[in-house]
Amino acid sequence: MGKEADILAKIVVVEDDVYMREELLNLLEKSG
Repeated sequence: MGKEADILAKIVVVEDDVYMREELLNLLEKSG
């Protein structure tokens, strides 16, 4: 259980990071 939960947590963090980057790029395009 521990290992799987750890891997899932890492995936979630990475997904969140990618999402935030997309949002930032969208904002930059709008302001530019």
